[in-house]
Amino acid sequence: MSEENLDAVRRGMEAFVAGDWEAWVAEFDPEITWEETPGLGPDPAIYRGVDEVRAAVSSWLGVWVDYDFEVRQYIDAGDDVVVLANERGRSRTGVSVERELGQIHTLRDRKLVRTRLYGSWAEAREAAELSE
Repeated sequence: MSEENLDAVRRGMEAFVAGDWEAWVAEFDPEITWEETPGLGPDPAIYRGVDEVRAAVSSWLGVWVDYDFEVRQYIDAGDDVVVLANERGRSRTGVSVERELGQIHTLRDRKLVRTRLYGSWAEAREAAELSE
């Protein structure tokens, strides 16, 4: 993995946490594919393009009264960057959630072309063919 790819993912994660949409999507290829895997929740989906990704993430964030996303680790996985994070929040209905979230980011020319989201670190590690 190039240092540029790691830096691009780190910039994107920092922008996401800061709520800076424009800086976050600046790291995307316009034709990005965003995949929510079955382990993430009951409604896996695939979104294509910046506008679909923005709408999906906005919808997700709109569910929460209080939401926090914390990156715990970046892992070199060859052509990919694996991100292990924790997300926690309280929904508008009062339900509290705290869970692991794994992401695999594929870059081309220092732009994110594909992101896969997993409901656990173990799933993301397995998908990236990493050992524990």
